[in-house]
Amino acid sequence: MPKLIDLGPSRYQPDPNYAYASEDRMKVDQRKLAFFVGLIALGLPIVILLGSAVQRCSFDSISHYYYAQFLGDLFVGSLIFIGTFLIVYRGESGSESLLATLAGFCAYGIALFPTSGDPTTGDGCPSIEGVTPARTLVGLTWEDQTATVADTQSLFLLFDWVDILHFGFSAALFAFLAYYAFFVFTRVTAGQREDKGELKGPKRIRNRIYNVTGAVILISMAAMGANGLASFSWWDGANLTFWFETAALWSFGISWIVKGRFFNTLLKD
Repeated sequence: MPKLIDLGPSRYQPDPNYAYASEDRMKVDQRKLAFFVGLIALGLPIVILLGSAVQRCSFDSISHYYYAQFLGDLFVGSLIFIGTFLIVYRGESGSESLLATLAGFCAYGIALFPTSGDPTTGDGCPSIEGVTPARTLVGLTWEDQTATVADTQSLFLLFDWVDILHFGFSAALFAFLAYYAFFVFTRVTAGQREDKGELKGPKRIRNRIYNVTGAVILISMAAMGANGLASFSWWDGANLTFWFETAALWSFGISWIVKGRFFNTLLKD
């Protein structure tokens, strides 16, 4: 039984019988991290949908959940986790690592600079009585003891054009992720081809998944961009911003789960 609290002179020396004592085991397994990042991207919209059902309050887009009770903290925390992973991610070349780092800073930008506009959809969210929740567990008391969602939103906007930064970082992040799916993850390295030159089965399947997820991300970006320019009258009624954001996030999550080989269990070379 190892000693949990050890204050002696030989405390916490490497144990040769411990599985993670060697230098190789101490290295970060980036495939496993990629799998977990993919799970977070896949799970965030699902958690938001469940939370909306419990709170009986839904917003027009995933980005608008920045202003939601509890779910706003999950939204920001998930983006910070994803951004941190992308920043520390090291690919197989300097340019690949740099692209991931830039994408990570874009995720930070989405988390730090909120979107704007009326966030509610359908019947909207009820007024928040008494205390308005803010980021990092701050309570803001109103004189009339009643604050609407719009009142809450105004407290978070740093300046009038903050949403331009939000949209810019969002577009850049998804562009990076689509580029990764199309051109980085699909690269072919030594040993991934058969003798006749065809791709081996696992690599061929992975590349098909990468291409599909990249295409879905681009289609989602194009659809939301078209609505931003044309402001379709039927768009908000169908809550399409939320669903296209969800499709892009799920595609991002699936591509990185595949990159992580399903926690090193499937589609391995």
